[in-house]
Amino acid sequence: LSDDEFNEDEYVEQLQKSGSGCRAWYEILKSQLLYLFGEYTEAGKMIRITQDDLNSTMGQITYPEFYFYESLILAAQYSALDRSDRNRAKRTLATNRKKLEKWAASAPQNFAHKKLLVEAEIARIAGKNSKAEALYDQAIQSSQENDYTQNEGIANELAGQYYLSQDRLKIARTYITEARHAFLRWGATAKVMDLESRYAFLLGSPGQDSGIGVSA
Repeated sequence: LSDDEFNEDEYVEQLQKSGSGCRAWYEILKSQLLYLFGEYTEAGKMIRITQDDLNSTMGQITYPEFYFYESLILAAQYSALDRSDRNRAKRTLATNRKKLEKWAASAPQNFAHKKLLVEAEIARIAGKNSKAEALYDQAIQSSQENDYTQNEGIANELAGQYYLSQDRLKIARTYITEARHAFLRWGATAKVMDLESRYAFLLGSPGQDSGIGVSA
């Protein structure tokens, strides 16, 4: 994250003196960023670091966000894990799903789509394809209805990745295109460019129909 105006290493050093709550905010947001850009190994390392500071965020939005992103990161890493780590990941995913289910019951507008998306990923790694497909669509719809544009983008991208793994390119193109539109509405220009680069074989030329770099 460092650039001419911001030094991430110095910022992290300051956070060490600021208490666990501030560190947890940074760690969860960094985990989200790494996940969004497909850096799953680094995201996994960061989310594990967050566990030491997590209790300080109880009652804050970062607390359930941790369990949501931990689940997405574990699901993304699943195929690369060995047997023992896969079993551990399954147990963690099951525990996190129950937490999200509880929160969704009391505040469905905030948590239903997150529960549905985690359930879709659990179904995917279990090979329950029909169930996964239905849950991806439900998660997308719930995200749209409750104005969680960033998670609408994530759900569409995950659905697109799933259909790519099934060699169903036409369907995958639809979901990746919708993911790009969602992230563009969210204002995540860097993520839109990432999608256009990573899925250029589906989306065509970078910037095409995205509103990026287009002048009158």
